[in-house]
Amino acid sequence: MTGRNIFNETRFITEDTRIQKSKCVFISHKKEDADFCRAIANYLMSEGIDVYFDEYDKSINLSKPETVVRSIERGLLASSYVLCVATANTFKSKWVPWELGNGFSKRLPLFVLKSKNLPITEKVPEYMCVATYLTGWSDLKKIIDTLPNHRGLHESVRAFSSTHPLYGYINF
Repeated sequence: MTGRNIFNETRFITEDTRIQKSKCVFISHKKEDADFCRAIANYLMSEGIDVYFDEYDKSINLSKPETVVRSIERGLLASSYVLCVATANTFKSKWVPWELGNGFSKRLPLFVLKSKNLPITEKVPEYMCVATYLTGWSDLKKIIDTLPNHRGLHESVRAFSSTHPLYGYINF
């Protein structure tokens, strides 16, 4: 079974209705990091894990901020985890702290995944300190292993890190 982009589901959560949700990862990021986040979303879905990735959410109209807020809120309500992608761009985001704060208030497990290009000496903003910090593949793999609907495909590519779809983005 392949994971789904939950926004494509006709049963996607509305303000009045909660769907019976499977384990879903909300991907929090800065728009400039969309390629990295798309790789993560596609990888998680290939593992059988559902995701909410705003780039796939066609109800967002960037000229109407209220559509962004509503979509993020619905995405968080439908999600079981929040994965924040940490790059130098992330620290300039106005939305990422808001998404993590909302995930925190909903008592969702929060994770921050450090990008390969983020210097290890980069100080993590205080709002990220409420999350578990993942420094690379081994930390991400541990989280994936705890998700009940994952397929375990990552085991077969572990030895081939240079061919892994996330190789250019995170430390192996």
